[in-house]
Amino acid sequence: MSLLDTIKDIKNRYLPVPEDMFRVGAKADQQRGKVQHGAIDIPCPVGTPVYAIADGYIEKYSFPNKTYTGGSGACGNQIAMIFPHKGSSSGWSWANYCHLSSPVDGIKEGDFVKGGTLIGYSGGKPGDPGAGNTTGPHLHLRIQLDSRNFGSNDWSAKNETYDTWFNDAKLPPRKNLMWIAPAATISLLGIMVWYFWDELVEYIED
Repeated sequence: MSLLDTIKDIKNRYLPVPEDMFRVGAKADQQRGKVQHGAIDIPCPVGTPVYAIADGYIEKYSFPNKTYTGGSGACGNQIAMIFPHKGSSSGWSWANYCHLSSPVDGIKEGDFVKGGTLIGYSGGKPGDPGAGNTTGPHLHLRIQLDSRNFGSNDWSAKNETYDTWFNDAKLPPRKNLMWIAPAATISLLGIMVWYFWDELVEYIED
């Protein structure tokens, strides 16, 4: 069994953004000078909810709110996660989320979070605090199987890594569906009033 096949054993794999926002603008194998991109870029408006892509630990939660132009600060505001991965030789795999705009209250380094947990909000608008080295709003997501070490042509630079992770991933919770419960309650009350209207009028007249 290949390392790619064992991705299926990682618990609670989720999309990193809402389903209607999940499209890849730059692939992992895209050539950037002498090296490959080694991540996927997901174009999305600033403030798009960002989710844990599996059960794991928050290893880095960095929101210094500075404007970087490159170098070691190219990632800007970032989150690093580590995931238990039985099929890897180290027992772990990693992910980095870059160009974030704002954190989520209550999330901190060392926390264990379930896949699908809201962990931050996307950013990447050039010039915004914490945007990092970017040409437009997007989420930069790098998945590193088995090792933190990054280099050209490694797992993070293979499209298959991301395809395997996300092809059957779960969908993040749609918070905009929270209105359904109260709306349904109001509708039910309306039906009850209509159904018992004659009895209600008779009761009032009495």
